[in-house]
Amino acid sequence: MHQGKLVFAQIMMHLPLTTFQRCVATHRGDYKVKDLTCLDQFIAMAFAQLTYRESLRDIEVSLRAQAKRLYHMGFRCAALSRNTLANANATHEVNVLDDLMIETGAYYLLDRGYLDNERLYAIHQAQAFFVTRTSQRKFRYEFRAKSA
Repeated sequence: MHQGKLVFAQIMMHLPLTTFQRCVATHRGDYKVKDLTCLDQFIAMAFAQLTYRESLRDIEVSLRAQAKRLYHMGFRCAALSRNTLANANATHEVNVLDDLMIETGAYYLLDRGYLDNERLYAIHQAQAFFVTRTSQRKFRYEFRAKSA
């Protein structure tokens, strides 16, 4: 049996958690939080993006299937419920993204709920990259080959 780290945990190791925790502290994101911290919410949303989960129910079912591995995936909460995730998503402030210093060459992972063309353009202008899922009805893209 494999005894190494989970692939998801290995990916999450590359995140600058000190920057994340500083941002949470600045905006008092974990103030009066009982169950789901900002870090747990972030890990759940990152898991949802990386595994292409379509709904809170889908996230909940997937994470409950991995209940014995939650700690090893980086979660510090005992369990995750759809209601807890919904409350956290409604409570936590999206405008924290406006205070984020965009670093050149960095990749930013954004959920569909936080799509804002001005933010995406600011990331583009800083020569950084963003990854997001969109509904095909909202966005259309066109590939243009560079002329030689």
